[in-house]
Amino acid sequence: MGPCSQLRDLALLAAPLMVGAMAPAAIAGPLEGFSVGSGFRAGFNDDTSFAIGAKLPITQFKIQGNGLGLSVRPDLIFGSELEVRAAATVDASASKLSPYGGGGLAYNTDNTGDISPMLSAGLEYDLQRNAAIRFGGNYIFQDGDTDAEFLIMGMFNF
Repeated sequence: MGPCSQLRDLALLAAPLMVGAMAPAAIAGPLEGFSVGSGFRAGFNDDTSFAIGAKLPITQFKIQGNGLGLSVRPDLIFGSELEVRAAATVDASASKLSPYGGGGLAYNTDNTGDISPMLSAGLEYDLQRNAAIRFGGNYIFQDGDTDAEFLIMGMFNF
């Protein structure tokens, strides 16, 4: 059992405990609230892998009555090796649907250990007061190549 499979097993055990510990927290809404969740990553050049993600809001503001915000969205991907994604995004809120887009950095893409720039975009759909589903994608610019991946995650909002 290698270090990556040990980390993956630890993450599988820790994710429900983290969510359960935060369950009594107040809900701030789809734009303002923090979220944490888990799901899967699939890509054109990558195997399907377990992923843990979060949304950490920085600020919110309104432009002509529409809610907008800035967030940081870190993701951990547990494939053959641990991969890390971190994007700064602009978030919008339209009732239950919240699109986002931005850019950031991807670490350990295709097992090279490189840090590469990436674009990130997606949608979060609120299922109920503190549960959402995130559909997102990353487009990673690597030396002489590019990589695209898709993430789907169940999120706990608090």
